[in-house]
Amino acid sequence: MVLRRTALSCLPAVVAGLATPADLLALPAAGWRARWQGGRPMLDIQTGSGNTVRALVASASGLWGVEALGARLGAQRSTGARMAAPRSAWPAVAGQSGLPAPLGGSQPPSLTYMAVGLAEQAWLDGAELVLGAPWLAGRCWTLDARDGTFALGTPPAAGKAATWALAMHRESGLATTDVQVAGEPLILLFDTAAAAFATPAAQRAAAARSGGAALPVSVGQISESIAARWRSAHPDWPWLDAADRHTQGAWIQVPAVQMAGLSSGPVWFSVTPERTLQDLSAQVGRPVAGRLPMAALGGWRVTLDMANARLHLAA
Repeated sequence: MVLRRTALSCLPAVVAGLATPADLLALPAAGWRARWQGGRPMLDIQTGSGNTVRALVASASGLWGVEALGARLGAQRSTGARMAAPRSAWPAVAGQSGLPAPLGGSQPPSLTYMAVGLAEQAWLDGAELVLGAPWLAGRCWTLDARDGTFALGTPPAAGKAATWALAMHRESGLATTDVQVAGEPLILLFDTAAAAFATPAAQRAAAARSGGAALPVSVGQISESIAARWRSAHPDWPWLDAADRHTQGAWIQVPAVQMAGLSSGPVWFSVTPERTLQDLSAQVGRPVAGRLPMAALGGWRVTLDMANARLHLAA
């Protein structure tokens, strides 16, 4: 699924006078419980009024909320700007959870609220807040699908985890990483919220082939040319025509993705038009072949050292 809420289009907004740094609440030392919904990390955030807001951790998206959340938090449009998106001070959403504000900027941070279409609603999967690249930037985060944790962390000691570099795009905060599939080197966008949604027909076909297993939501993307090459070279790899509910594109399952000497799989990828990935490549300054989904990392404790552009995996 290709969405317009990229980090380039939705960098964190700041509004003078809405808050002061002293208003920001402290981060709980224990972090938060994460809900791994569809293989993607979600957080249940308690606002200042005591209500719960579900947040999607999306490393390849921006930092924003949906309009309905903004209305509940009393978000206001800029004076004299009828078409401007509503905003609220960051403490309005930080609330009791102590959600840390994004780093950087000379003015107090705020959150912008956007209207969403049907495809974005599906991608959000019930979330009303997107904690994207601008929010993750500059800190070290630890995610573990096995015990459902998400917290500020510290990089593992040397030798205790596989480690490799992330290539960070300074302006957007987007990160790419180098992987291999069947010995072929690829550059993929690191995307904790990468998702695709299968048609009922594709679900039935996959279930018949796999003995009833459902297709995942955490699905990567791969270019049409690479997918065609894979299909020709590996006719035994599962392939589903017109599998994607929103794009009608095909899906292909690779047996494994190799990263820093580790292997994970199988992993599903949705087949994506070349032009879409060319646009993405232009944003990050590297020839991106697709997106790496969280499903490829679900069996490990993942530490995102965004400050030092490193990714650490521990079994």
